[in-house]
Amino acid sequence: MDYFAPTRLSGIIAGCMDSPHTMFLKCFAILTHVTLNNAVALGFVGLLNRLSGRRLITSVFLVYPAREIHIRNHTFGWMQSVFRVKPALLGFFLLNRRLTVVLSLTVLEADIFKFSREELQAVSANLGRVQHLLGAPYQSMAGILPSLMLRAGVITSSPQRDGTVGIVCAVVKEIFALENLAESSPVVVVGAQGHIGAGLCDVLARTRSVIGLDKDDDVASRLAAMEGPHLVLNVASYAAWTGILNGLQPGAVVLNEVYPPPTGSVREALKERATVYHVSGVKTTLSVPRLAQGYSKVMPCCAATGDPRGWQPKFIRL
Repeated sequence: MDYFAPTRLSGIIAGCMDSPHTMFLKCFAILTHVTLNNAVALGFVGLLNRLSGRRLITSVFLVYPAREIHIRNHTFGWMQSVFRVKPALLGFFLLNRRLTVVLSLTVLEADIFKFSREELQAVSANLGRVQHLLGAPYQSMAGILPSLMLRAGVITSSPQRDGTVGIVCAVVKEIFALENLAESSPVVVVGAQGHIGAGLCDVLARTRSVIGLDKDDDVASRLAAMEGPHLVLNVASYAAWTGILNGLQPGAVVLNEVYPPPTGSVREALKERATVYHVSGVKTTLSVPRLAQGYSKVMPCCAATGDPRGWQPKFIRL
């Protein structure tokens, strides 16, 4: 049975079988939606934000769950359709004494790939509505949302791409120093034709040797032909690890920008063959809720907006 497309009765029954902690999270999410995620409450907060003169709330950031379990633990199955294209309030990041409000859809990446242009327009309109009500100067979106909307003509620009590219390039520079890689060592960008990958290739190629690979390339074979020290940068997807693992050669250093970072057998296999790093994003003062997997007090790269001079890129060694 598809847990997220049940009848209303089966959804209620499934919800009643949750642990007390999960039940609390789900009920709290509903309460938050009813009391805060409406025009009156958001408009009042936005009025205070505008009157403050310093715009404490500067951005809204739209995300979606990485795994089905994340939906199941925070939303009743019968409520998934409510948040399919209308984002739910999730939390916030505090960076340089400014707040980024985090909102979330309740569909997975595979479902978003199937969104019609009308659904993408609805998502964009709903996000813009929250941004306007809160009086936030910026908005940003995670994962594949910006590229799909650009392709569909729903939006015409994606400011967060420049921020992500800048953060990743700064981390690449630090890793070259940490691993004593020669400046002539190539950077292999897996996902080079993607929204972020294309920007990274353009910027990195100004100072380094760059090899761009994408889904139409035989990643395993191309990596297997590599000799000497090099950096493999994954900005494609979690699925790209299959090709990377099959072709990884001695002398490689791996840097991941994709969320979530490699886990389980993938992580162990990578660590057996190379030194592996993960770009978490930008260090924040506070993040609510606290995110796991290297994201505690960290704002993802694509959420960073405003002046990059105040950003402190953060990465971890896996």
